[in-house]
Amino acid sequence: MSAVYPHIGYADALHGEFGNACVAPDVMSVTVTSGQELFTTIRWDRSPALPRGLRLVWSHITGWRRDDPTTGDSQLLPVETLAAPKVIAAAAALLLTGEREVPHSEERWVLADQLARCLDAWETGDVLDGEDA
Repeated sequence: MSAVYPHIGYADALHGEFGNACVAPDVMSVTVTSGQELFTTIRWDRSPALPRGLRLVWSHITGWRRDDPTTGDSQLLPVETLAAPKVIAAAAALLLTGEREVPHSEERWVLADQLARCLDAWETGDVLDGEDA
């Protein structure tokens, strides 16, 4: 995992799962703010049910949320902070049909524990041997 963007592997896994679920986004970005918060932002420009599109945002601090392009409101998704990519792809597929809610899920990404250690090390400025791929 990257020392600068430790969450890039998670974003890659998400991107692959979006393709598997046939809900490839129009834009995905992986960023870090000056306030040291890591983000992955995923945007679909439009769907038949959502002409203004859909935006999902992951933060290593707050987890997953949906930003409503119509109202500007944010809604936390009832999933784990490091949810399994198939959970997020299924949520996106459901939301793109116009559904407003997604099912609760506690399923975590198979590499969630490894990423959590990397995130902890990133926050403290430590480097983990063997995990900076």
